[in-house]
Amino acid sequence: MTRFRAAIPCVAAAAAVIVAVGCGDGGREAQLQAASQAVEEAREEVDAAAITVQEKSDAAQLAHDQLGAAEQELAEAQRRLAEAEGIVAGLSTDDLLFRTVQRRLLDELEEVAIDASVDRAVVTLRGRVSDPSQRDLAVDIARQTPGVVSVQDRIVTPTPDVAAEE
Repeated sequence: MTRFRAAIPCVAAAAAVIVAVGCGDGGREAQLQAASQAVEEAREEVDAAAITVQEKSDAAQLAHDQLGAAEQELAEAQRRLAEAEGIVAGLSTDDLLFRTVQRRLLDELEEVAIDASVDRAVVTLRGRVSDPSQRDLAVDIARQTPGVVSVQDRIVTPTPDVAAEE
C-alpha cells in the first residue's frame, strides 16, 4: 500500500508527459522539459525509498544482533540457575527445607496458620486461610524456595456460602 501511494506522484507526472506529448500543444522542448521533470521526480522518489529501505534494513540487523545477544544472556542465566539449583538440591535436606519454608510463611503471611511438611523435597501445605489470595501466596512462597521440587496444596479456603454466613 505504501509503495502504491509513493508511486502516485510519479504516475501523475508520467501521465502529464504523455498528455503533453500526445496533444502536441507545445513544442518538443516543453515536452522534453516535462519529461525530464518527471524523471527527476521519479529519481528522487527512488532515492528516498532506497534510503528508507536501508534504514529499515539497518534497524532490522541491529534488532537481530540484539536478539542474539539477549538469547545468549538468557542461555547463560539458565545455565547458572541450573547449576545453582543443583548445588542447593545437594545441600538441602527435608529438615532444612521445612525450616526455610515455615520461616518464609511466617514472615510473609500474617495471622495465617499454615503448616508445612516436607518429604523428599516435596512440600505439603495444610491449614485454613480467609481468602484464596492468601493460599496462592503461600503456594508461591513454597514453590519459590530453592530446593523445593514441588508443592502439594492442602490449604482450605471458605466456600462462598460459608463466607456469606459468617
